Amino acid sequence: MMKNCKTNGLIWIANIASTPETGLEPKLLNTLSNLSSLEASILDTIFEEFEYKRKRIFERSINSKRSRFNNIDDINPNLVQITSKSIKEKFNLNDEFTTIYIDNLESLRLVRYEDPEIEIDNGYPEAALEEDKQGQKINVDIDVSASYIKSDDFNLTSYGKYFIKECKV
Repeated sequence: MMKNCKTNGLIWIANIASTPETGLEPKLLNTLSNLSSLEASILDTIFEEFEYKRKRIFERSINSKRSRFNNIDDINPNLVQITSKSIKEKFNLNDEFTTIYIDNLESLRLVRYEDPEIEIDNGYPEAALEEDKQGQKINVDIDVSASYIKSDDFNLTSYGKYFIKECKV
């Protein structure tokens, strides 16, 4: 498991250093050096939840009449949502520290928060016909409001998935 690798950083570094892909090793090492052991455990939990949910999405797709995926790796990581609540409960964290840990994972590009939703109401226009020396004109006032809804849900990024797999080799 990842938490065992983090406590023995040499294993992670050896795994990363033997990566066949070129150019990513320094980034992987930099990411690793910026993770606390608790963040590594959180990332391990995120990956387990990601794999479980991705498997469920694939199974549902196969059971449907029109399967969208030929194999499980066809599922985009953005389709698998992880909740902050699950991390908070598993690690017995308060809201503030849950956010801090997930924010750090986001700053390392391992996870990405869901895009916020912006709801715009239809509003209503008011118009008034006014006369001045130049003639008539219509003064229109449109009252529109918008709601910004931020989600605490997040996704594992492609880089996050790659990072975890390289560390678990």
